[in-house]
Amino acid sequence: MMNQTKFEELCASFALGALDDNEKQELLRELEESRPEQLETLKSYMDTAEHLPAGVEQTDPPEHIRAAIFKEIGAAPATEQQQDEATPPRQIAPPAWIRAAAVFLAAVCLVLLYFTLNLNSERIELAETVEQQRFEILDLRDRVQVAERYLEIIGSRNTYLVSMDGLEPSPSGFGRVFYDPESRAAILQVANLPASPPDKDYQLWVIREGTPVSAGLFSLDVDDQKRYFVLEDFFEEDFEGVDAVAITLEPEGGVPQPTGDMFLLGSPS
Repeated sequence: MMNQTKFEELCASFALGALDDNEKQELLRELEESRPEQLETLKSYMDTAEHLPAGVEQTDPPEHIRAAIFKEIGAAPATEQQQDEATPPRQIAPPAWIRAAAVFLAAVCLVLLYFTLNLNSERIELAETVEQQRFEILDLRDRVQVAERYLEIIGSRNTYLVSMDGLEPSPSGFGRVFYDPESRAAILQVANLPASPPDKDYQLWVIREGTPVSAGLFSLDVDDQKRYFVLEDFFEEDFEGVDAVAITLEPEGGVPQPTGDMFLLGSPS
């Protein structure tokens, strides 16, 4: 937003018709976020410019000054009759009601501009609200799909359960993995884990015979105190030989082998 001095200079030049195209665009951009007092300032300058012609009194120069001017240019002064014939009739100031009507129309235009800008602002806010609601609907749809998959997996006859307890980075955290060997799909539940930094992801590991194998990546926001994730093709080998399941915090995109802090750890039951 420009300072008040610059704004008043543009308003004064606009009222006198002295703005170039760039300055007009600059003034219009400022008026898009205008405050009522700025509109009042512009109206004041337009009123002043409207009354300027009526405030100048036209007078004839003295005779000796006219004679000196004509002598200097080598011409004779025109006679009174010639002056009457050559001099165009003096312009008459418009009646007061016309000037008042012009000021009223200018004020109406400013009011319409003000309401147009307000409507545009409300339209933008409404669009933002609709977009936010769309994301909320998509999030609810994803949660419903996870819930349906969760019921399918835990309803399987041979589902494995792995409970994970929180370690030093997050002692209050915990997690569960429900694994269906028939579909090789799993549901991961985590809770009370801190939000993952923008440049890091949580990585799930299946540890078999001392060798960790990556089983998926996920991230958490500040509000994600309890989340469920669907893990398709969770583990291809016999799950009965799995020693443990763990979660570590790794660089974004994951790593072939664990390098970061371990947050959760548990064994199949």
